[in-house]
Amino acid sequence: MLGGEGNVELYQADNIATDRDGRPLPLLGRYRNATGTVIEVGKSVAMPADITPLAASAVSEAVLAHAGARPWDRDAVDRRLVDEVRSGRGRIIDSEADLGGYPRVEPATRRVFVEADWDLATMQPREAQH
Repeated sequence: MLGGEGNVELYQADNIATDRDGRPLPLLGRYRNATGTVIEVGKSVAMPADITPLAASAVSEAVLAHAGARPWDRDAVDRRLVDEVRSGRGRIIDSEADLGGYPRVEPATRRVFVEADWDLATMQPREAQH
């Protein structure tokens, strides 16, 4: 959405715009008081060499697969949230009571950090060695 007075250069490719029910929406829009102009350009800005853009159709699933502090070790609440987003059933709640209250908090556990057990580039646990 364009708002305000300034012009903006825009490159767009492989974009998806839908409402919450999946119906297509316009890719461009403006607020009533917007006086700026959209200047469409023919190529994107240079991307860093180590970044590979995803196709728009793959973004939602990639985000859901990697969302959270420990996506490989999601608890029941994390799994419910991801499932609700994936299925489109998510909603804004008024109170934690709308979802059965706060989860029971387990006692804290601690253990020594063993660097060899982790892939530090991805911060995911390494596969167990047999």
